Amino acid sequence: MTDNRSCYEVIDGLDKAIRETLTPSQQYFVLGGIATAAINHPESVFDHQTDHLIAAPESTVPVLRDNGTRRDVDMLVLDVLSPDQATAIKRVVSAAVGDALEVSVFGLSPHRDMTTVRRLGRSLTAWTSERTIDDNGILRYELFPLEQIVSQESYSPWTLELPSGEGVAIFNPAAHMLAYYLRSISGLRAKDVSKVDAMRYRVMGEPIFQQQIFDGPLQSWWEMANDIGRLGDRKSIDRLLEEKHGTKLELEAAHWRGKLLKTFESNATIVTYAQKGLLQKLLKSFVGNR
Repeated sequence: MTDNRSCYEVIDGLDKAIRETLTPSQQYFVLGGIATAAINHPESVFDHQTDHLIAAPESTVPVLRDNGTRRDVDMLVLDVLSPDQATAIKRVVSAAVGDALEVSVFGLSPHRDMTTVRRLGRSLTAWTSERTIDDNGILRYELFPLEQIVSQESYSPWTLELPSGEGVAIFNPAAHMLAYYLRSISGLRAKDVSKVDAMRYRVMGEPIFQQQIFDGPLQSWWEMANDIGRLGDRKSIDRLLEEKHGTKLELEAAHWRGKLLKTFESNATIVTYAQKGLLQKLLKSFVGNR
């Protein structure tokens, strides 16, 4: 049976549902394509006074992709979640959206010091970035061997205001755009290029967003995105080495992991299958929004 509902319709009551499962100090964010569609629509409005993205009604997308797979609602909680809390949050979100969207809920990872054994392991297994927090509350983006401290302010939430008047929490639109460059060792994925190009046009047309990226709380995100991009060019590895981003061997390994992943991500057939059912769950570590 075809599901003709829009994503805005499905997530209309999501904010109230998820906040009932969080502590007062915990902040959530809806990531991914739902917010991207709102940012990219020319009639959506950036309200910098209230930090609201007022979505144009026409900006919503159907719950089903063109290939028949269900879209995702990926949710980040800015805290280290216990397995029980992560399960409880996912249960509540799933109840709120029904079976219309594939639900993923994740939190921050604890920052861990790198032992020799762990460094060797991460040289083989670090495909996607991690958002981490240490015992002192310092936040980082990590994609071994790259590591970047980011400010709490860079996670200041915006509200995606839906046509119904309800809202859900999202990243600052400039941070949302940068997150696409920070997802994986391959950098910006082939399937995301066109929508990120459209998003860059919208975001960079706002002087406030430009200031935040180049000389504000999102500068560290921008620097991390540049470093990931430089991993794709072997000529840049020596410069990363000079900046103490790991050893030559670790940077070379990261370069080749990125090349391998980009090859898979550029294959439309693989991407389509990766969006389906069990395969989506199995491949989330490689193609997900973490």
